[in-house]
Amino acid sequence: AAHGDPIRLHGVETAYLLPEKTFEFRLGSHQANPPGQKVGTGLQVYEGGASYRRGDWQFGARFSSYDDMPAGVIDGGAFGHLSLIGLGLDAKRQLLATDNLAWAIAASIEGLA
Repeated sequence: AAHGDPIRLHGVETAYLLPEKTFEFRLGSHQANPPGQKVGTGLQVYEGGASYRRGDWQFGARFSSYDDMPAGVIDGGAFGHLSLIGLGLDAKRQLLATDNLAWAIAASIEGLA
């Protein structure tokens, strides 16, 4: 793959890899607009991760945290505040890379608490 080909498009993995022996660190959030005005929007999401490439393989780890007040009562009020944490590990191996085409296989294991 040519240098600069996107390894991700809008959060969806592509078949391209990072340049050889490269680390990538990501940190971000999705917030309601304007902040704090609306509950139950599902837009209080915090996420981050890291990836590393060596040879034809790229390995990564990531986390996400969802934290929001529901818009209404859930289960008689038992869920006054919703918080979820997700963790994951992933691997991607490039099988083919030309100027116009790239193929890869990817696998991940993820957990939600």
